[in-house]
Amino acid sequence: RLEEAMLGHMLFSDLSPQGCVNASEAMERYVVKRCRAVLMVRTSEQRRRDEALSERLKRLATFLEPLHLDVTPSRIHPEAWGKAEASLLDFSRALTPKEKMDALLDVARHVHAAPTLNSDHSPISADEFLPILILLVVRTRPPELQANIDFVANFRGAMRMRGEGAYFFTHLAGAACFLETLDA
Repeated sequence: RLEEAMLGHMLFSDLSPQGCVNASEAMERYVVKRCRAVLMVRTSEQRRRDEALSERLKRLATFLEPLHLDVTPSRIHPEAWGKAEASLLDFSRALTPKEKMDALLDVARHVHAAPTLNSDHSPISADEFLPILILLVVRTRPPELQANIDFVANFRGAMRMRGEGAYFFTHLAGAACFLETLDA
């Protein structure tokens, strides 16, 4: 509603559609940065879930290999995956929902670059992307992953949870859920 009120004000009446998006993004960034301490307060249940997921990721990292998730060698490239892992950590460190979504898009970009770097020009399908993302989450163990997913889900404007960013965000949320509920 804040965005609607802002964009409905006469100061913003002559903005182009892209100008409206830019103004909304700037407002989101300002409000989230100013209110971050309040917005990121986790309940004891959220803290417990993050700690349990972190412990589970730590245990899985000791033995989980690409072969266990049917990730083929042509999809693995150490440099691309290293950059994807760094971007996944950036997702946890980013302050605003948009910055988190941008980091997640970087993860996807690096994952999708891996086959080409291995001279395999066939694109990565959704069925291949999710296992790779699961493996990267296990290897990277991003801090407070579930809290960060919840933060984006709660504070990223619904109008901007579309397209590639929302698609890859859904994959990340699915990967976290899978890892949280995985049994032997």
